[in-house]
Amino acid sequence: MHPHQAAFLEYRVATSLISDLPVSAQVPRLKWELLHALERACDAVSRSHCLELELDRLKSSAIARTREHQAFSAQLHGELTDRTRQLAELRAESDAKLGAAYRDLAAVNAKCEALDELCKSLLLIADQAADASDEFQNPKDDLRASA
Repeated sequence: MHPHQAAFLEYRVATSLISDLPVSAQVPRLKWELLHALERACDAVSRSHCLELELDRLKSSAIARTREHQAFSAQLHGELTDRTRQLAELRAESDAKLGAAYRDLAAVNAKCEALDELCKSLLLIADQAADASDEFQNPKDDLRASA
């Protein structure tokens, strides 16, 4: 119910109660009703003031918490940004090290292939030297074969 309607209903009740009273009793009765209406109004103003104070306190608390949350969020965002940057740096460093390792591996493989070719060449030379040494030490076998 709207406050003006409630006040009007109270007025109607108060005036209907005094219509049966003599005129000399109506004024004190109206004064008594006015006193109670003023007390109710004072109570309403007091409650309204208390509620406004409570609302202000809650708003201040909400603002303080919002600021705390914003500060915490900013801190977390800063930490996340730092960690993301560190991670990117570590990945770049890791990629560089991995690339260097692949290059080193390719160089070692190339050296191994060169050494393998050198070993094959040396074995071939050793086999040829052994064959030549056998022919030089056994020339009679060659003479008999040719005769």
